[in-house]
Amino acid sequence: AFTNGTATEFVWSTNINLTDTLNTNLSDSTLSITPSGPITYYVQASNIGCSIMDSVVVDFIGSSLSFTFQDSICSGESTTITATNSNPAISFTYDWNPDSVIVSPSVTNQVTVAPNVTQYIYVTASSSNGCVVNDSILVHVGYIPDNVIVASASEYLVPEGATVTLYGQPSGYTSYLWVPPFGVTNPNAISTDAQVDQETIYTLYVSDGVCTKSDTVSIKTYTYLCDDQYIFVPNAFSPNGDLENDVLYVRGGAVVKEMVFRIFDRWGEMVFEGLDRSDGWDGTFRDKKLDPDVYDYYLKVICIDDTETIIKGNVTLLR
Repeated sequence: AFTNGTATEFVWSTNINLTDTLNTNLSDSTLSITPSGPITYYVQASNIGCSIMDSVVVDFIGSSLSFTFQDSICSGESTTITATNSNPAISFTYDWNPDSVIVSPSVTNQVTVAPNVTQYIYVTASSSNGCVVNDSILVHVGYIPDNVIVASASEYLVPEGATVTLYGQPSGYTSYLWVPPFGVTNPNAISTDAQVDQETIYTLYVSDGVCTKSDTVSIKTYTYLCDDQYIFVPNAFSPNGDLENDVLYVRGGAVVKEMVFRIFDRWGEMVFEGLDRSDGWDGTFRDKKLDPDVYDYYLKVICIDDTETIIKGNVTLLR
C-alpha cells in the first residue's frame, strides 16, 4: 500500500487500535510482509498537523488438485490423467510435462500420456488471479512382450465333469491367475488341474508386478452316459511290433475315474489286470508272448460322475 501527500509518518498494524507496529521505519510508507492466512492490515498516515487511517484486506484463495488415472500400465500403453480442482471458484489452465510422453497435448484438466518407463508426470495449474498449484503423478510402467503369454490345455473336448490340465507360458513372471477360478485346483499356479462342468473359456493373467497381459483357452464339453456307448474295448489288436494297434487299451477313458480291467484266456486264467486307464495289455503273460486267440475280458468302471458300470466281452489277439 502507498500513501501520497505530505504525510511524514506511517504506522502499520494488524488492528484498528494500532496496538502492534509492524514496520520499523516509520517514514517508509511501504510494508513488506508474508501473511500466514487471511488478514486485514491497518495503516495510519500522519504529519504534525493531522492523521488519517485506512486498511487493506489480504485474502487467501486455497486450492489443491486430486487425480484419477490408471497408475500401472504396460510399456506401449497409455493412461489418461484427470485433475480435479478442489475449489470450484477458481478456473485453472494446465501445463503438463514432460512433452516427450504426452499423447494428447492439452491445457485442460485431462491429458493422455504413454511413458515407456516408470516416471513422474508434472502439472502446473494457473489461474487468472495469480494462484498457482504444482503437483506430480508417478506412473508405473512394466514390460511384457506382445504375444508371449500362451494358455493351453491337455484336452479341448471332454465329458462334463472331466479334469483337464491348464498350461501357462512362459515361466519366470511375478504372478499368474486363472479366471474363472471355479473348479481350478490352484488358480495362482502357472499350470494346474481344472474340473470342467460346462463349456468354459479360461483366461490366464500374467503380471510382472506392474504390467499385466493375458491369453485364453477354450474347453468344450459333451454329455455322456457311463455305459458301453462311451466306454469300450476294441474287438481285436495286433501286438506285432509295427507300432500300430500293438497295445489294448480301454477306450473312452476321459470319463473313467476308476477301473478294473481283467483279461482271461480260454481256460479262465487271468493273463492281465489294469487298474488305470493308462494301463494296456501288450499280449504277453509272465513275459511270454501269447498265441493268437480269442480272450475274454471283464471291465468294471466308476465314471467321473461316480456312477458304475460293468462291461464284459471278448477280444481277438492277432499276430
